[in-house]
Amino acid sequence: MIKNEIGVDLSQHNGYVDFTKLKNDGCRYAILRIGWCGNKNNHTIDTYFESYYARAKQVKLPIGIYIYSYCKSVEAIESACKWIETKMIGKTI
Repeated sequence: MIKNEIGVDLSQHNGYVDFTKLKNDGCRYAILRIGWCGNKNNHTIDTYFESYYARAKQVKLPIGIYIYSYCKSVEAIESACKWIETKMIGKTI
């Protein structure tokens, strides 16, 4: 049996989100964009990531993360992975 669940994909483009209302309306999880990464170590955190992360945790909404990548080399993606690791220190998903 396949179970349908409602989740959201959020980034700074969504603006303010009321996570209590989201959860009360049946949302089961949130996938948060941590930011974006490129070829010149110009990795940038999403301006809402920290706020979304904290508020999702506050209401006990399960979290996943993703990054928008336009890396074109192994070196660039390795740099991006290290950057993500530093941003996630002390956080759980």
